[in-house]
Amino acid sequence: MSRFVVDPAFPATLRGIREQRGLSLRELAKRAYSSGSQLQRLEAGGAQPTPELTRDLDDALDAGGRLAALVTAVEVEIDDDRLAYAARYPRRTDAAVIDDLAVLLAAQRRLDDAVGSATVLSPADAQVATIEALVGDARDEVLRKRILDVGSQWAQFAGWLHAATGNRGKARGAFAQALEWATEADDRDMIATLLSFKAYLAEGAGQIGSMIGLSEAAQRDPGVYAGQRAYSAGQEARARAIAGEEQPAIAKISEAAELAAEAGEAPPWVYFHTPDFFVIQRGIVYKHLGDGSELRNRQAIDMLTGGLDGLAPDARRAEWAGVYICHLVEAQARAGDLGAATAALHEAQAIAATSRSVKLSARVGSLARKWGLSLECP
Repeated sequence: MSRFVVDPAFPATLRGIREQRGLSLRELAKRAYSSGSQLQRLEAGGAQPTPELTRDLDDALDAGGRLAALVTAVEVEIDDDRLAYAARYPRRTDAAVIDDLAVLLAAQRRLDDAVGSATVLSPADAQVATIEALVGDARDEVLRKRILDVGSQWAQFAGWLHAATGNRGKARGAFAQALEWATEADDRDMIATLLSFKAYLAEGAGQIGSMIGLSEAAQRDPGVYAGQRAYSAGQEARARAIAGEEQPAIAKISEAAELAAEAGEAPPWVYFHTPDFFVIQRGIVYKHLGDGSELRNRQAIDMLTGGLDGLAPDARRAEWAGVYICHLVEAQARAGDLGAATAALHEAQAIAATSRSVKLSARVGSLARKWGLSLECP
């Protein structure tokens, strides 16, 4: 139930700086007012540093804040003792615990946008494991449904984090857990969201038939939040564009635009469903159709540029926005505007560095090689 998250790079960074300084674990422990065994566990990834210890280590190693930058506080007003008590005694969970879990999840979502998926992955997995114990012991009908609701959201979030970091197997497992809890709770919005995320996984695996089928299934229930059906329709349009089905893709993305216009207040797990977000989704469809069509490619550039420019600054710097910027890079390079493509590629590169996203960094490098773009900033 940590109130801060630690970047996975922390153990290797600590060890690397210590060895550069020529210090043994015992020598560093004396300087940082710690113990050699504790530092050994930190370097092995078997323990979590506190912000206070991280600052002491930075000072002892004269690291200029490099270690502190890898530990991010989660600024939420929750009762840590109450959450810890619930983790030890699941049967004594009450409504206040569930409220705290929901508040913590909202903070983790914001943190994901700020520092990237890899950094918040381990805490999210730990929360899902805790909630699994709460679900297993919950018997009161009203309380159980509330636990299932927040639990399915946590599992969906963990699934997204695994997908974003490239672990499709663990993403599928987390989505399956979320789908089980959402089905028991009869949460049709979450069920549709999870079907859509499964389609996203199919896209990553190159399974376009499954991507289409799951996207269609996510649109089937007319009672589902219109914004989710809009995204799923756009996802189907993207799949059909990838498959070269131009007219069905355009028809579907037009349907998605109509649904997006009807969208009211979004469920908390799709807080990013803004009008500009949906413009970006349309732009990606046209980018796929633009391979061989100058008109479609120009339309893609206009939509992607307009949608990205409309995002809030925090959203524009998020890891997922970096992926969309990569789509813009490709469309611009295809149009022969290598200057604009290079500038956009540098933006995506900066996001990959800030979020420490291996997946996004690899995509940036692939685009640079494909289009002959320089990754050296002027």
